[in-house]
Amino acid sequence: VFYVSETNGDCESGKTAIVVSVIAKPTAPIVRNDTVCAGQLATVGALDNGLGDIIWYWDAALTTEAKFGFNFSFTANVTRTVYAVRRIGNCQSTAVAATVFVNPKPETPVVPPTFACAGSSATLEVEDTDNEGVVFWFSDPLGADLWEVGNEFTTPSLFQYTPYYVFRKDTTTGCISDVGTTWVIVDNFTYVSSATVVDNPICTGETGIIKVATTDIFSCVQLYDWNFDLVDEICLPDDDPDETDEEWVADFEVGPFDAPGEYIFYVQESDGFLFCPSQQLSVLIIVKDGPEAPTVSNDGPACEGEDVMVMASTVPGATYLWNGPNGFSSTEQNFVLNNVTIANAGDYFVTVKIGNCTSQSAVTKVV
Repeated sequence: VFYVSETNGDCESGKTAIVVSVIAKPTAPIVRNDTVCAGQLATVGALDNGLGDIIWYWDAALTTEAKFGFNFSFTANVTRTVYAVRRIGNCQSTAVAATVFVNPKPETPVVPPTFACAGSSATLEVEDTDNEGVVFWFSDPLGADLWEVGNEFTTPSLFQYTPYYVFRKDTTTGCISDVGTTWVIVDNFTYVSSATVVDNPICTGETGIIKVATTDIFSCVQLYDWNFDLVDEICLPDDDPDETDEEWVADFEVGPFDAPGEYIFYVQESDGFLFCPSQQLSVLIIVKDGPEAPTVSNDGPACEGEDVMVMASTVPGATYLWNGPNGFSSTEQNFVLNNVTIANAGDYFVTVKIGNCTSQSAVTKVV
């Protein structure tokens, strides 16, 4: 209690009592720390529900107020300390420190993109395997569709450009890296070569030519037989094709064929990028027996000045070609040598042809 009076120099007033009440300083709050991964939301708080209000400050000098309330949440990227006091009326407790401990994120996995042929799988591999942690592979950026765990991932069969997403998890702290992205570029090499057989059908004993034209840069063309065994491969130039550039045509020689029949071959291209195969194009070679040589004769011998009949048996559907002395030739089945001389004497050869097939020669001697 204090007393106060007033005086004018000569006289003094009566004394008035003044009471000063001293209130005890509030008890400091009990606080809890927190541990989070970098970039996560941290929460510190007062554990007791005592009287008064809890005020949070960013600094120990209590100059920058941060939050009013029992709990205080903020995004933490580095370890830091905040401070709390309890306030009752105008009285404030001493400050207590609450620390948020921040564990660093693991490094985002580095996964180079790769390529695949349409319908094939691809293998993606983590490049920075020295960094600690386990790598998770997803087909979506939100990490909902898990495909694989580990430093390597083999995709299913792919038919189009496909992205994949990865993150690394620290098995000690549980912290997860930022999400990384990689992808597979799919080469859809699906068009088929143009292939034809030259002079089809062919005859037994002959070889056939399969002519393949392509306009793909760096293309290689493969020829397979009816058992799908590789017969040959021809790789074409790596410059732009010209309309008259025969180098862009691959000629495959097949045979000779000893027996008549139908022989199927398969043409397939592979590009020069990933050597992805195209669809296969079937090519049919028809092999036929050649006609039998005709039976030939003549009505000689003859004297000079007489006529000689030269004859060949009939081969249905055939054309005839005769050759003889002094450049003689004829396409008749039978012919007459008129007014013969010594110069007409000799061997006369004939072949018959049906389609592309020619018989062996038959000969008759005119004397």
